[in-house]
Amino acid sequence: KNNYAIQANLGIQRQITRSMSLEVVYQMYHGLHIQQPVPLNYCEAGTPGCPATNAAQAAALLTRNFRVLGPLLRVCSTGVLNQTDTQCGRVNDAGITQFTDYQSRGSSIYHGVTFSLTKRFSDYFSFQANYTFSKAIDDQTDFNSAFAPPFPTRLNTERSLSTFDVRNNFVVSGVFQSPFKGGAGHNFASRALADMTFSPSIFIRSGIPFTIRTGTDINGDTRSGTDRLFYIGRNTGIGPNYRSVNARLAKSFRFGAESPKRIEISADGSNLFNRTNFASVNELVPTAFDAAGNPTAVDYLFSTVRLKGRRDRDFRRGDPLSFTSAFNARQILLGLKFAF
Repeated sequence: KNNYAIQANLGIQRQITRSMSLEVVYQMYHGLHIQQPVPLNYCEAGTPGCPATNAAQAAALLTRNFRVLGPLLRVCSTGVLNQTDTQCGRVNDAGITQFTDYQSRGSSIYHGVTFSLTKRFSDYFSFQANYTFSKAIDDQTDFNSAFAPPFPTRLNTERSLSTFDVRNNFVVSGVFQSPFKGGAGHNFASRALADMTFSPSIFIRSGIPFTIRTGTDINGDTRSGTDRLFYIGRNTGIGPNYRSVNARLAKSFRFGAESPKRIEISADGSNLFNRTNFASVNELVPTAFDAAGNPTAVDYLFSTVRLKGRRDRDFRRGDPLSFTSAFNARQILLGLKFAF
């Protein structure tokens, strides 16, 4: 089936003063029949048509903590096409352990409301402030087999917060021009401060979800890159938030009071307060289990299902849930422009 999207929006705008307005906009986007990579060459061990492959695996099924580890999977084909393979099987070649079918079964939904306060340019300045509160849910990250679901027989467990979910997003920016005049007839201070523009901006957003993975193949599907514990869903981790203050200061020197010819010197700064904005979290939390099959790692307690990368821990690089990368530190860019 062809994928498609349904969109809807409703907005109200109100003028508050001569140069200022307030706008509230609701938006909805619903994606349907999104391509989703689905491994077909697996079945749940111990279910009808897919028995355990050996005595050791059969014993493991009896003691397996399903709530924690979820279903144990096995490759359908065992090399000889028999009745078991026919009931389970989608392929007949024992050399194929990963057989992915791209199915148009994925979906996504986004709801968001944006509040915008805008002041048009007057009295030497303008500004705009926007705040968006939104939520995005889907069951697929990308058209890539690397994002295949770890439980191919339980695809309903993939529905969760989207990897692109940004719950809170605030942006404010402005332009301030100098009211002073240059040229003959004005004092030195007025000429020095004339033709100057200051443009600040502030960006604040909440953290982006990530999936907590084990890094090992605990469910027997031959894939280790996507495995997670069964009761910890997809994208239940919340990454670090982001804050940045940026600004631009420009000064023009004209060749004449009314001449369009000028030289402009500018300085652009990003992340002026040099805040460490972490970009990603080490999402691999190794599994360790007690005799009952329960995870013993402190971050895998049953009551903890929304873990966060935290600044208040003395993490070493590479530790589970430690920060692994950061956005750029403070940067200053100087510019020189000639206008004729």
